[in-house]
Amino acid sequence: MNYIRELNAFYDRLETSPLSTSAIALWHALMHINNKAGWIDTFAVAVSVLSIKTGLSERTITNARHELKQKGFIDFQSRKGNKSAMYKMISLSAINADSFSYNLSDSSSDSVSGNASALFKQNNTKPNNLLPATHARSDDDPFLIYQQEIGKFTETIKDFMIDWLDGGYFEEPKSILVEAIKEAAIHEKRSWAYIDRVLRRCLQENVKTLGEMRQKKADHEQAKLAKVTPIRGGGRWCSQSAQKSSYRCSKTYHKRRSRTPQQAGQLQRAHAPSAWTRVAS
Repeated sequence: MNYIRELNAFYDRLETSPLSTSAIALWHALMHINNKAGWIDTFAVAVSVLSIKTGLSERTITNARHELKQKGFIDFQSRKGNKSAMYKMISLSAINADSFSYNLSDSSSDSVSGNASALFKQNNTKPNNLLPATHARSDDDPFLIYQQEIGKFTETIKDFMIDWLDGGYFEEPKSILVEAIKEAAIHEKRSWAYIDRVLRRCLQENVKTLGEMRQKKADHEQAKLAKVTPIRGGGRWCSQSAQKSSYRCSKTYHKRRSRTPQQAGQLQRAHAPSAWTRVAS
């Protein structure tokens, strides 16, 4: 089973057989698990695991999987006791290969327009088949923001973005992904590799929300400023080690010119360096 091909076939089929938002999230979670399992024919997964990956309650997951089965997206079989249900992913690319058409009739367009996964207009506009139907066009849509700030994205990048959005890594995945895209644009690092590093850093630091992400970023900036604090006002600037060397020379010079130990002590205190000291040019 080809992951990218199945994703394309899934969104193609949504145009004629729309699903609820819960069913779409569940299908992505099952695909992700089956991909990690090596595309086996049937696999078992606990409802609690699906609840973590989708953010849905157990009851909602039960309703969503029945919806997916009735519409031919998956097949599953419940088992007795505490055993997890067995799932089978139906290859949509094989089903849609001969039957799918990109030109939708007016009736099918009207029936889909009221759904949360509404189609983008394809007539009289240039189609963009890479934009997932589950993400509506808005100012906080990461797929549109990526195209505006970074550039065109490929099927592989779309796959990665969907995984970050639906993988259950964050509590606010859309906001965090948009923030990472904007950070890449601000730093002139317009590539998916940089965005992926930002997201992985958030994952390592156990960041879950946009507020936590911004707080961590502020802490990093503050730590950088603590290491080097520039001082304005003209002249040249040197580090503490360089100032100590300069101070030793100055101290020796003043000692030689001092007539009394009291005067020498006064000169030492007057010329003692701080952590950063401006040296006249």
